[in-house]
Amino acid sequence: MWLLLAGVVVVGIYLSIVFVAPFTLLIAGVIAAMVVLVEYATAAAWVFRGTAAPIQHLHIEPQPADGEGRSRDPAYRSYYFGPVFRDYALALQVAAKRGWERSFAGLSVNGSAGRPVGARSLAQHLYDRWLAIGFYVPSSPAAAKAVAAGPMAGAMLGLAAGAVGAAALAIAISAVFGFVLVATVLVAVVVAGALRLIEIGVLRMRGITIECGVCHRGATAPMYACSFCTADGGGSLHRNLVPGSLGVFSRVCRCGNPLPTLLARGKWKLAGYCQYDDCNAPLPVKGLTAPTFHVPVVAGRQSGKTVFMISAVASLEEHARNGRGGGFEFADPQALPAYLAVRTALEQATFSAIGATLPVVSIPAFNIYLGQARAKRLLYLYDGAGERYEKESGVATLRFLEHSGGVVVILDPFSFAAVRRVTTPEVLAGVRHSQADADDVVGRFAEGLRQSRGARAGQKMNIKVAVVLTKCDAVLESADVAHPYDQLAGAAGDPGRRPERSAAVREWLCSIAGQQGLVAGVENTFGRCGYFAVSARDTFEVTSRTSSRTRTAVRNDDTAAPLHWLLEKS
Repeated sequence: MWLLLAGVVVVGIYLSIVFVAPFTLLIAGVIAAMVVLVEYATAAAWVFRGTAAPIQHLHIEPQPADGEGRSRDPAYRSYYFGPVFRDYALALQVAAKRGWERSFAGLSVNGSAGRPVGARSLAQHLYDRWLAIGFYVPSSPAAAKAVAAGPMAGAMLGLAAGAVGAAALAIAISAVFGFVLVATVLVAVVVAGALRLIEIGVLRMRGITIECGVCHRGATAPMYACSFCTADGGGSLHRNLVPGSLGVFSRVCRCGNPLPTLLARGKWKLAGYCQYDDCNAPLPVKGLTAPTFHVPVVAGRQSGKTVFMISAVASLEEHARNGRGGGFEFADPQALPAYLAVRTALEQATFSAIGATLPVVSIPAFNIYLGQARAKRLLYLYDGAGERYEKESGVATLRFLEHSGGVVVILDPFSFAAVRRVTTPEVLAGVRHSQADADDVVGRFAEGLRQSRGARAGQKMNIKVAVVLTKCDAVLESADVAHPYDQLAGAAGDPGRRPERSAAVREWLCSIAGQQGLVAGVENTFGRCGYFAVSARDTFEVTSRTSSRTRTAVRNDDTAAPLHWLLEKS
């Protein structure tokens, strides 16, 4: 009996090893491979599931200033500049752990991917089934376990082989994915660098720069404020809003608002600030969208410099309103209320209400946009106090001189002794003439401009200068002083005949005012000179007036004409 039972067991073991074990090996291998691949796909989907995926391990949150006080931009790091590799590593780690747990080690109650799962692995489940065979064959549990040992071993080998094969396939897929990922990141880096170079190249080709109107330094890398961020009581400042590790085409501010990194995508709409820590002044709105043109307005005290500048701006605005000129737009909204108050004084011809510029340390620029499309310019007008131009120490502090693209020199005709000698007291009483020596003022300014631009003494600078004779309405009222345009006949009333009118003002300065030295100094300093005769009374409409001396109709130049002439291409 025992021999028969032993024979049956031996035959059973043989049959299970020869016929059943290969079958269980194959089935277990397929199941193990499917489990590992499913866990790999599940882990990848769990890690790369978008906004619902865990982000604590990515370290993409905005970082505070480091230990050395260097401020970092308050934005999230771009996913493709580092964090994606952390997700990639996490996906491989979770897939390997889950595959090992589901196949051999057993799973925790919550699982590696954060979802409830069973606690037994495939290997543990098979082992439990093998142990339970004795329960189903109570008469001979040891014989039953011996017969089932072959299929059991085959299944275990199948699990191992299937898991190893699936792991190899997952590693191959991961390698391909990793290669694609690295290539994508490299492309992002190259695109970011290329976009920065293209933007810089376009700005340089168009001659577009932006300078701080307060500290007068070039704002090569402006700071931009997030208009939606309310942290710290105001918008977060981004010091390096360019394509890079925080984003290629855009970045996400700490408040969650996306910000464009390129001017072509709307970065120019953000409020810009000077990047220097000792300044941080607001920059002109829509900065870096048009070439800049810097024009200092130079004159001694009481020459009519401030009145001329405001009058010229008002004339430019009037031309734009009436469709006689190009576009006009304030680049500094904060200056608009003060300008409107002064504009009212111009409309009422109460020029005494326009206060003189105070000799403060900083000279803020008056910024306006002129023109449209490709012809648009950002004009910087500098109205330095006359006292600054009357002393060498004052001129030396004018940092904006190095940016000058053109110059306006204001001359008060009644500041010249030769003119005052033949002017009646009644006319002189109606004008507050300047006491400054115009020749000295222009000479000091020219020397300061040479030093700021590194020009040699005696060398002409490639800068245009508009020499503007102001208060010409009072000149017309005087019967003893000739107006520059008195003898021009038809050209006296035709502002389009610019060369003749310019020559007439030049001749007036030399022959009537006795300023041959001044004229020679100006023409030996600047590459191109233009001469103008203006009156602030012609701000909103230039009308012909009758000369008290010759009784001919004379038309002064528009107060905006010198600026238009400076902006013209040579």
